[in-house]
Amino acid sequence: MGRFSRGACARIVLAWLVALEFASVGLAAAETGWIAGGQQVSVRRAPDVAARVVGFAAPAERVELFETSGGWSHVKTDDGTEGWVAASKVQTDPPPTARAAAMTREIEVLRTKLAREGDASRQLRDMVDSADAKTRAQQAEIDRLLAAQDAIRREARHREWLTGAGILLAGMALGAILSRMEGRRAGPQRLRL
Repeated sequence: MGRFSRGACARIVLAWLVALEFASVGLAAAETGWIAGGQQVSVRRAPDVAARVVGFAAPAERVELFETSGGWSHVKTDDGTEGWVAASKVQTDPPPTARAAAMTREIEVLRTKLAREGDASRQLRDMVDSADAKTRAQQAEIDRLLAAQDAIRREARHREWLTGAGILLAGMALGAILSRMEGRRAGPQRLRL
């Protein structure tokens, strides 16, 4: 068997799990803060003026703020230095320089989006113009075909009228001829009343 009993191993594993849970809760609870004022601030090992200085934080530097207690704030700087600074030197609202930098980044993002949207708008406008040109060409072709169809119909009616007139004239002429021929054979016809 090993050096530890099962119960001891279980307690060690449980202790590690609890420690990891507290570490993750501590990380999740961190919020963003900034160093206030116009001077560099000392980052100390403990929340005490007499505690050893482990690093420095520049004015307007972004820090992770873990907790504030007794006039001290537990922070972690961008370079990874973790320690305590006077709570009066930490603010949760970004300083004007940080806000201006964020706004500048946002403006650049918006300009990029605007340029993309402008390109897409121009492409759509070109597509609409092209579709309009095709529609006008198709409408012109439809108008031409309708005019040709009307001309064909008029011509066909004209032929029909001429054919009908020809049949009528032929019938009249045939009737006159037959009437004369019948009149010669029978002699004068009398009307009977």
